Amino acid sequence: MSEYGRSPVLQVGEITCRVLSDGAAAYPKEVLFSDVDDDVLLPELGGRLDADGTVQSAYDCVLLETPSATVLVDAGLGRLAEAAGAPAGHLDTSLTRAGYSPEDVDVVVLTHAHPDHIGGLVTDEKPTFPNARHVLSSVEWATWTDPSTLNRLPEFLAAPARAIFPVLEKHDCVETVDLSMGAAGSMESEVVTGVHLRAAPGHTPGHCVVSVSGGGATLTLLADTLVDELQFRHLDWVCAFDHVADQTVRTRTRLLAEAAETGSDLFAYHIGGGFGRVSAAEDGFAWQVARRV
Repeated sequence: MSEYGRSPVLQVGEITCRVLSDGAAAYPKEVLFSDVDDDVLLPELGGRLDADGTVQSAYDCVLLETPSATVLVDAGLGRLAEAAGAPAGHLDTSLTRAGYSPEDVDVVVLTHAHPDHIGGLVTDEKPTFPNARHVLSSVEWATWTDPSTLNRLPEFLAAPARAIFPVLEKHDCVETVDLSMGAAGSMESEVVTGVHLRAAPGHTPGHCVVSVSGGGATLTLLADTLVDELQFRHLDWVCAFDHVADQTVRTRTRLLAEAAETGSDLFAYHIGGGFGRVSAAEDGFAWQVARRV
């Protein structure tokens, strides 16, 4: 079984899963919960809504210490935080406090290419993690390197991809994986032993989650399958950044039902508090943060 420690660390077999905070950002409620009427939303938010009508959202990456490699899942906002005015971009500090340097990272896994997940990949026109191969789905790479697609997106989404991905390509450190449905029904790929990238489209065309397994335990890093704790109960609530809202809801429902059935641990990039689990409830799923001992 998984073991919880005093800090946001989870042991899955021989793999140590460590939360590295990049900080947080404030989002207008209409962005996190598009098309939800205030008379329904505000009672649910309670005291979380500030005077500006925004809600704080965590940016939490995960470092996987496996027997064969050190794997970082997502890279935070990086120096884009300065332009956005967000209290984020602190992954480097969190990495140092955990006893690691950027050179120690062997693999960077990207769940998708929104700015708050890729902003920390490049520093001074060079890869921040110089020794790492950067793994993402072929669909996501194709989407965010296609000029015609980027030209149709808001500039705050397109500009980071235009600035970051060519640098990684120049340094020949990108590895794309095909997660299309195979003969055996598989839509996942092993990154290193015990760590798999799984297709979870909806939030973006090539959005993925990361599954970690070992010693009879499993952990699913949900990325942006959901962006707020309220979506555990309100499965049909979507955010303004969801590429295909209906697909996001289907993916979310499937993954949470799977976790409830198997007892898998879960982690979501934008939901602070660390690792947790879900159980089936009358209104969606009940989320319980791991008990700290």
